[in-house]
Formats: sequence, structure tokens, C-alpha cells
Amino acid sequence: MSLSFVFLVVVGLVGIASGSDVIKVNSVEFGELEFIPLGNFSTTGSNGRIEEIYWFTTSRELVADNANKICESLGTGAKAAALLTPEINVAAKSFLDSQDIPNAWTSGQDFVTNGAFFWRTQTRNIPFTYEDFEKVAPFPNPNCQCVSIERIKLPGCDPNLCKGNYKWFEKPCSEKKRLLCQL
Repeated sequence: MSLSFVFLVVVGLVGIASGSDVIKVNSVEFGELEFIPLGNFSTTGSNGRIEEIYWFTTSRELVADNANKICESLGTGAKAAALLTPEINVAAKSFLDSQDIPNAWTSGQDFVTNGAFFWRTQTRNIPFTYEDFEKVAPFPNPNCQCVSIERIKLPGCDPNLCKGNYKWFEKPCSEKKRLLCQL
């Protein structure tokens, strides 16, 4: 039974938005990986067709360098999250917040030219068409080339009450965070 088929059966049985069921994958390169389903989101793709995005996060923190490879272990079409539109970005923030996940790596990078950000996919790099950065000086930072999505702390606000405030950050790829994957 292929991993893709197992995934589809799991999605059909547990309801992907539950977040309580874990999908385990054994990877020769990365060992046992656990992916937690966060939910799904429908959007209109660039071709005008409705696309369904399923969101997952890793159960442990990992460095960003292998984000796409690790997410690809979920099955065909899986990749590190590319927050291509403001609507997709809002959905990602909502799913992270619903599981109280403070931060996660995306596929965003600026390896080629500092400050020229793109979403890295299996087949191509897609330039950012909008940004949602919390700009921390220096920005862009030549020592930070990977993009994470993180809950920001608002001054004077109780962290238990001030959820849902997420922004993108440019961080060193060697930092450990959960990975946000999409399928």
C-alpha cells in the first residue's frame, strides 16, 4: 500500500481537522517522523480551479534546511508550506493557532539574493507576491535566509489571551522549529 493511499484513508477516517491523530512515516534519511494534521483549506488556484490544501506540522522541531525533503516524506505532492496568497497565509495562521503552535518553518527563502524572497517548491522557486514580515533590524539580514511563521508577543498582552497574532520572520536556517507542510 503506497504512502499516498494510506494518507488518503487516514484523512477520510479521522477528519483532518482533528489534530489529535498522528501520521507516522519512517524515513531512511530522517528516521521516524510524526506529522500532526491541522486541517484543510479550499482556495481558487492560478488556473481558476478549486484547490484543497491539507496542512500538517511535524511533532518535533527540525532545522529548515531539509524542510521540503521532510515534508515530501508525507507522500506525492507534499511540500513545505508556500503561503502564496493572503488567504492561504490567514488559513495557515489559524491552523497553527488552533493547535497552540508558536512557530513553524515555511518553504520561504532568500538564498539567491538577500531580500529577494521566494517560495521553494519541488519543481521551481516562486517569487513572493506579497509579504507579512515582522521586520526586525537588520532586514533583510544576510545571516538569515529561511522564513518562519511565528506568534508575535504584543506588549502588555497576556499570551494566553493574545493568540492568533502571527507574522513571518527571516531566521537562520539552523534554528529548530516545527515544519509546516501542505499537501
